[in-house]
Amino acid sequence: TNNVYYFSEGKRRKLIPGGSDQSLALPFTADGNTRMAFTILDTLKGYATQDNLYYTTNLNAVTPTWTQATSTINTNIKAISVAPFNANLVYVVSDNSKVYRIENASSASPNVITYNAPYATNPGASITLIPGDTNVVYLTCSNRIYKSTDKGATWTDITANYNFTNILKIYHDDYSTDESVYIGSSMGVWYKNNTMSNWLNYSAGLPTIANIQDLMLYNDGTGAGKLRVAYYGRGVWQSTLNKTVTAYAGFDADKKEICSGENVQFTDQSFNTTAWSWYFQGGNPATSSAQNPIVNYTTPGNFFVSLTVNNANGNNSLLKTLFIHVDDAHALPLAEGFENNYPPFWTAVDDANDGNQWQIAAPGGYSNSFNAMLFNNFSYDANGKRDEFRSPQYNFQNLNSAYLTFDHAYANYSSGYYDSLAVLVSTDCGLTFTEVYNKGYSDLATAPNTTSFFVPDSSQWITDSIDMTPFLNQPKVLVSFQSRGHYGNALYVDNINLHTDTAAAPVAAFTAFNTSICAGNKVQFIDQSSGLSTSWNWTFAGGNPASSTLQNPVVTFNSTGSFDAALQVTNVAGNNSLTKSNFIAVNAPVLTATFTVNVNVLTATTIALGYQWYLNNTPIQGATSSVFNATQTGSYTLQVTDSSACTDISSPVVVSGIHTVAMNTALLSVYPNPGNGAFSVSMQTKKSGKFSVKIFSIMGTVCLQEEWLVSPGTNTKKLHLENAASGIYLLMINDENESAALKVVVQ
Repeated sequence: TNNVYYFSEGKRRKLIPGGSDQSLALPFTADGNTRMAFTILDTLKGYATQDNLYYTTNLNAVTPTWTQATSTINTNIKAISVAPFNANLVYVVSDNSKVYRIENASSASPNVITYNAPYATNPGASITLIPGDTNVVYLTCSNRIYKSTDKGATWTDITANYNFTNILKIYHDDYSTDESVYIGSSMGVWYKNNTMSNWLNYSAGLPTIANIQDLMLYNDGTGAGKLRVAYYGRGVWQSTLNKTVTAYAGFDADKKEICSGENVQFTDQSFNTTAWSWYFQGGNPATSSAQNPIVNYTTPGNFFVSLTVNNANGNNSLLKTLFIHVDDAHALPLAEGFENNYPPFWTAVDDANDGNQWQIAAPGGYSNSFNAMLFNNFSYDANGKRDEFRSPQYNFQNLNSAYLTFDHAYANYSSGYYDSLAVLVSTDCGLTFTEVYNKGYSDLATAPNTTSFFVPDSSQWITDSIDMTPFLNQPKVLVSFQSRGHYGNALYVDNINLHTDTAAAPVAAFTAFNTSICAGNKVQFIDQSSGLSTSWNWTFAGGNPASSTLQNPVVTFNSTGSFDAALQVTNVAGNNSLTKSNFIAVNAPVLTATFTVNVNVLTATTIALGYQWYLNNTPIQGATSSVFNATQTGSYTLQVTDSSACTDISSPVVVSGIHTVAMNTALLSVYPNPGNGAFSVSMQTKKSGKFSVKIFSIMGTVCLQEEWLVSPGTNTKKLHLENAASGIYLLMINDENESAALKVVVQ
């Protein structure tokens, strides 16, 4: 991808004019112990280590996302290598002389196998694998070299005549047929293959008065391959590889799950190749010598593909078993509960190709099983992308009826986040689709809003049904479940059933999230009918709207009283109705908000379920009790709430006689002011402290002097000037940093 990676800084730079550094968004702070590894088998995948292994599957994204693969290593990792034959097999070496083989490294459940290294690894380690023999591993520990022929379980010392300088790196030439490996130390480069007993010094022509800092192998399988070493102060030096270049086979296909009669475009990914010999089991043609052939498959089944490539130095072959799956229409019924991992022949469609797609997760429908399909809109903003999971094809010929049922669960995050679920049907192997179901936002919801990740309980599922009669007599029908996410919340689908059973008439049932409300409020109705309902007809006495054909409507009730709600559900077998009398109670406010004022103390005279005090039409934070001490002059009102959530707001009352001044450390209020000599001082502070308090007459005489200790919060102190003459006085309050003055009037 033309990027240079700076491991110790956790950054990369694209090799284009004017390119700049970009963060790799590593899940840890990058430093000199950071190691990374990549694979030509999957250019979107990358691995990173410090004291555990992490991976990303969207390496080319502006901000790659990383997932932790191991959690038990927990010590400095000295080396990492990805198998050249398997992008999900990783070896790492830790500083405590352990070697870890991590199988299925980028899966949800990696398999970590721990081996003992044969020598100390803390001074340094390096590891490499052999594509021609998946059991062979080469390892360097400090200044020694080892080989394993059983994947790392046991080791043989092959240090031989090497000069015992600590080794920086070991590399294998993946295109060699004789296990050609190179090691680099500060003193030089050495070479060995599996026909040699000793190491060959490969350092001829390199500087001898400086130490090597790093070693790197560039290898494209051709004669252009180079071995490069870097010196501090002596530049970068390179040499051709010590090998005879042979052909190396590799290939891929544009699609591997196809319908009968479709073509597959194969793409050669071989190196140093002059001739190709393909064999396609079940394909037409069955063989080809073209570099990139197109093959047609008409017979359903699973088929292998093999490729042998040649050049003047020899040949190489690659066989991929079960590589092409040709789907044919299955016989009904379909019953899928996703209990045994991802089901065979189902396919996922990642609309943005960003790795965010439907996945198997707990819990199952109605909590009767372990798993369901989940799309995580809570953590991922799909921005309207349409991510799908599709069923295999089914034969709808010679049927009298067909029905699709499935369970779903969903809760909205809040208003403004509009996720939806669509169901689509294709009769031409996914070329075109017909939408047969679409629900979003409140109509999709099966539970109240939540700002937490939604995990449904057994009561928060509903069963949806779709009449598939329009697709009768079609030979190949597939169904797609499509999430259209907008950063809302988790969406679950489970227990997908496609069958031809004779449908029974549904049985109506429903409930509502809230049945006792105040006039003007809304009610969310929820259909709980059993059977395969295909239509819904609601009526709401006193409601707006008065009727609805939605499955889960929202209705506003503006008039007080008790009102009936009724639902009729229908399918091809008949209908059923249910009326709930006096189901919704709409209440008028029964309280009148009033309060009294005693200087600055406001006391509610209405007994209510809830209180909220307002100053100048703005709610006062935390003022939710029946008594409130006013500390500011202004217009005060009280809102009261009854048990039906009905509210009433009092008439405003202006409270005066409170003089306020602000310090950096306290907000001061004096009341009543003017007064008869008995004053209260309210001090709102954020921390404990000591204040000096003095009162002066207009002649400058000190009439009162005190020290007050206060604690965080509201502190109320008393000033006693009952024996003072009527007139104007000055209240001075000081702390160690500042002072404030308030005028006090004694009447």
